[in-house]
Amino acid sequence: MKKRADYYFLLVIMAIMLAVIFSSMGMDYWASKLLPIAIGTFVLALAVLELAKGIFARDKSSAIKKEVKTGGKDETRASLRGYFLTSLWIVGFFLAVYLFGFVISIPLFLVSYMMLHGVRWFKSIFMAVLVGGIVYVAFDIFLQINLSIGKLISFP
Repeated sequence: MKKRADYYFLLVIMAIMLAVIFSSMGMDYWASKLLPIAIGTFVLALAVLELAKGIFARDKSSAIKKEVKTGGKDETRASLRGYFLTSLWIVGFFLAVYLFGFVISIPLFLVSYMMLHGVRWFKSIFMAVLVGGIVYVAFDIFLQINLSIGKLISFP
């Protein structure tokens, strides 16, 4: 029964995202259309994948979520610590975008995050340059949307 409720929930999310996508098509400016279309499409794709995974699961036990009972305070502290560290990464990224802009902050945080998680220097720098380049080309050149250059860089 829980599985069926999950399917209904996913169908509701898909319907809402389709409404967001189609209603944003009527907006006047491309810059105002971009965010609702991008987020709506991304969430819609994730909902479709999750629904397909649940429907076409070969092993029924993989489609049903298994509940693990935990009662230790250590696991709760580890979970809270994880949320706190993730929140610090997000706040730090926002602060870096505010101060240095997107073009510098995205590669900087990608390198630092990948290095923290054990990825080698070459691979992390390569991925940071690649992702930074894709973001710059996609937004500044193709879409002609000026990304924030940051307060410190634009300081006279």
